[in-house]
Amino acid sequence: MNRSSLRINPLWKTYFFIASMSVLFTAAATFVDYQRIEESARNELKYSNALVTHSIHNLLDKQELLLDALGKKLVKAGIMNKAKSSTLLDAMLKSNPELAGLGLALPSGQLIVTSSNFSSGKLPNLLDKEDTRKSFKAARHSDEMVMGRTYYMTSLKQWLIPLRKRILDADGRVVAVMTSGVKLSFLKKMLADQSSVPGADVTLISDEYYRYYVSYADESDYDYLFKMPVSEQIIQHFTEGMIDQVGYNFIKGEGSGKPVVLQTKNYQGEKVITSLSYNDKYHFFSATSLNKTLVLNKLCQRLAWYISLLLLFNLTLYFLFRMNISSQGRSKKALEFQATHDQLTKLPNRRYLLESFDAWKQKHPKGFAIFFIDLDNFKGINDLYGHSIGDQVLLEVSARVTANFDDCLCIRQGGDEFIVLTRSGDNVHNLNLCRHFLTQLNKAFVLDGLEFSIQASIGVVKHSKDGDKLDELLSKADMAMYEAKRLRCGFFSYSEGLQEKMQRTAMIEKELLHAVEREELFVVYQPQVDAYSKEIIGVEALLRWDNPSLGLVPPDEFIMIAESIGLIHEIGLFVFETALAEFISVCRSVQKNKKKLRLSINVSVQQLFHPAFLMSIFQLQRRHDCSSIELMIEVTESLFIEDVGQAKKILLALKEKNILTSLDDFGTGYSSLGVLSGLPISELKIDKVFVENILNNNQDLQLIKSIIKLGSGLGMSVIAEGVEEVEQVDVLSENGCDLFQGYYFSKPLNKKDLIVFMSK
Repeated sequence: MNRSSLRINPLWKTYFFIASMSVLFTAAATFVDYQRIEESARNELKYSNALVTHSIHNLLDKQELLLDALGKKLVKAGIMNKAKSSTLLDAMLKSNPELAGLGLALPSGQLIVTSSNFSSGKLPNLLDKEDTRKSFKAARHSDEMVMGRTYYMTSLKQWLIPLRKRILDADGRVVAVMTSGVKLSFLKKMLADQSSVPGADVTLISDEYYRYYVSYADESDYDYLFKMPVSEQIIQHFTEGMIDQVGYNFIKGEGSGKPVVLQTKNYQGEKVITSLSYNDKYHFFSATSLNKTLVLNKLCQRLAWYISLLLLFNLTLYFLFRMNISSQGRSKKALEFQATHDQLTKLPNRRYLLESFDAWKQKHPKGFAIFFIDLDNFKGINDLYGHSIGDQVLLEVSARVTANFDDCLCIRQGGDEFIVLTRSGDNVHNLNLCRHFLTQLNKAFVLDGLEFSIQASIGVVKHSKDGDKLDELLSKADMAMYEAKRLRCGFFSYSEGLQEKMQRTAMIEKELLHAVEREELFVVYQPQVDAYSKEIIGVEALLRWDNPSLGLVPPDEFIMIAESIGLIHEIGLFVFETALAEFISVCRSVQKNKKKLRLSINVSVQQLFHPAFLMSIFQLQRRHDCSSIELMIEVTESLFIEDVGQAKKILLALKEKNILTSLDDFGTGYSSLGVLSGLPISELKIDKVFVENILNNNQDLQLIKSIIKLGSGLGMSVIAEGVEEVEQVDVLSENGCDLFQGYYFSKPLNKKDLIVFMSK
């Protein structure tokens, strides 16, 4: 295979990509392993340090008890009885192999008796030498045993850590100081036996920064290491590292004093991981360090395996890709189809549209239209019935799209969005196409025993007139679609005025923020009439907004905006407060009998689910005397695509307070008999969209009959809104509709006009 074939074949690009990813993955895995190995090393060092510190502490506790007890025996036996004292010291030395020697000194520092392993000659004064002077003085004034600086005792030919413990008489006076020395050789063997981290170094350091013990050095280095304090550079490095990595510096008394683990450098400048702790009783630091090269060595062992697996994987991958390339010709068309078509519906996808749009323009020079189709409330189907049902619905919708636009290019944009490119630029023809499609789409179909009736909103743009580039046309079509959705008119053609509407929306949002406080909102009331007696049974409260800048703004224009900016709860409470006060006043003025009139108030889903909704309504109910009216709220079917269980709890709570529920705009959503029968709903309200076509659209008539029959079967009353003609009244009455509301009976009235109307 030559280089040119490697360059041009997309599969080889994929191979190199996967190979690169495998290298990156190996690098990532190596990094993660390194982090894990380092973390494990840190934990092991921390444990090892705790073990070392505990062992040293126990050893020192033992020595302190030994020196205290022995000193008291010597004092009791008489400190000048050298023969007996020496015998006691030798016996103690023999039973404690960790000790290099024992001695008893007067408070003046003069050694008066020692174990017999000391070379004969004049016994020294411990105050004479620098190596012993400071620790001896400290021991005379301390209740605790004191550790001296590590030094080489020539007479014993041993490196040792001196230990001093004062002896008091019965009056609390210092009568002697016991002294001993722990062999460094013993300490080294003890700590080596207890080491849990191979290769780790142990260092014991006084709080004056002199080393007591180091595990990593030969005796040839002892003279330098033990006589010189730790360099300021190393101390500063530790201090900066502790503040940077831990956040405090317990070397200077900060923090809790608990062991810390940090990265630093040893005295040779090598990077190490160190666990550091401090012993409060004997005032020393213990440091357990591990050279980072040992951590890296562990990583290298794993890295060898990773590299072997990486090579094996890439070799295998290479041969697999060679095999796939040999059969690529047979699968090329299938791959191209998958790349340019939707997997679920098999319709062309957005990529196909992008690739073919220029050719489509050249093929239709006289112009064409683009339909942007978005299903209404499709999310509710997925939420209520699951994605498998949602996919079946999409398959049915795509079939209806292709059937109704058989001479067009049909695209599935994604989700519940479809794009259609027509072959004609004629406006009338294209709008008829939209109308016919929406009618066909709305026809009910059954899936797994569930009946669905799908609605959609369509945005329409025309090529050349509204733009030439695809992104521009789709953006405007999307804008027109949202306008259709807002107006609930099915389809909407883009126009330059739509941009102005968007600006108006921004203006409405701005003015609405202060509408309540400026008293621009008011309530009107549309009477509701009994279908048989033609008597008024109540009213529906309708919100209106009169703004000085915008004029009279219709509710369907500002309610959605109020929801989007979070004002709906505040505005909703205003409607309840105003409507209750005004309607109760109206009832007192016009009621001639004790029959209650009802007040219906619209409540949006967002308002219903507001945490303070129930409490606010109940407070208003208590504040106003509602005994003369019957209060009802109206909710829409969009309630069912939210939390049905929570909605049921809220509606039941309202029912307990004698507040009834009416289901508004019934027939436009996704209600099911099972959901309806499980909710405390008293009334179904037929949407005016169906009522206005009842005289010339048999399908709407049949739908209304079904709604009335359903309401009767569930024991719910049925009210029709938008009744404007006597013929509509007759048809609805004949089919058993219980209540009417509409301009045929009365337009919405303010409080004053309502009193006049109801008084007739």
